Amino acid sequence: MRIALVTPHTVPFSCGNSHLAERLRQGLVSRGHELLLFGIDAATVDSAVDFRPDIVHSLHAIKPARWLEELFSRISVPWVITLTGTDYNSPQEYGAEYEMLARQFNGARAIVVFHEEARSWVAEHFVEAADKLVVIAQGIDIRDKKADRSAVRRLYGVADGDMLFLMAAGLRPVKNICFALDFFCAVRRRCPCARLLLAGPVIDEAEALRISEKGRAVEGFTYIGEIAHQAVRDLMAAADVFLNVSLHEGMAGAMLEAMAEGLPVLASDTPGNRALVQPGRTGLLASLASRDSFIEAAGLLAADAGYRRALSAAARQSAAAFSELQEIDKYEKVYRSIAFSPCEHR
Repeated sequence: MRIALVTPHTVPFSCGNSHLAERLRQGLVSRGHELLLFGIDAATVDSAVDFRPDIVHSLHAIKPARWLEELFSRISVPWVITLTGTDYNSPQEYGAEYEMLARQFNGARAIVVFHEEARSWVAEHFVEAADKLVVIAQGIDIRDKKADRSAVRRLYGVADGDMLFLMAAGLRPVKNICFALDFFCAVRRRCPCARLLLAGPVIDEAEALRISEKGRAVEGFTYIGEIAHQAVRDLMAAADVFLNVSLHEGMAGAMLEAMAEGLPVLASDTPGNRALVQPGRTGLLASLASRDSFIEAAGLLAADAGYRRALSAAARQSAAAFSELQEIDKYEKVYRSIAFSPCEHR
């Protein structure tokens, strides 16, 4: 099958969409499919037309919309949309563009979401999507070989005795990083050896400036910039707690990777995070409405190494269920169900 995978970003740009696109590309090509990635910032619509795909699969329901509109004015093939989170969760961010979701859902033959809570929400709010929704959880590479923990920590100026909280996130408002900096100040006062490292690319310049200004006043915090994906995984394996305080998530690929590295999670109690974290077993969830709930949860994790070890083992075991194999199997099933069928998007 010839698959055109259309995405807002491709590697080496590091974000959830680019990593998902690359993972799908590798997995589907290994199954014998012919797949080309089309990053909307660089690829031309002409190149996608010339490819003559049997299926068009787009990641994110809003960002590629104009690019796809031109494509579908020239070809007519079945279309799959994967909702990645910020598309259906962010009406304020997209303003009038958010209204195009209904039209996109009308045109697609299948609409993929990452978890059941997302399926229920989208079905309730968009009647056009209800009968087309499919749940396919994100996949994860389970690594067997790990880098030396002490060496990785030394590389980033973290001592073996430090309590290392790690965030891996692009610098943009939805990741709510300033909230983490705010409550980390209180955690640091309780636990003077606490450190907070942030790794990720600058996606929103204004938000990056706010984080930089606030971060300069937070003792124990370091922004290390964007680092290679493999280096992020090594740092996850060397940390003590993974922190996610996002306002909303589709399904946080970075958090899933952290769990695969055996890292306990402290995360905001939002739908995408609830799909991954089993409270008290693989990590802790806290309410964004309560700064104190994060402080208490972080303090509990910092104080009890035995509890962290128990969470670590369960997190690794839980992540194993989110295999790349199940992800590719399910996308193939979706493609086969709609291939060569009548199209509605024109």
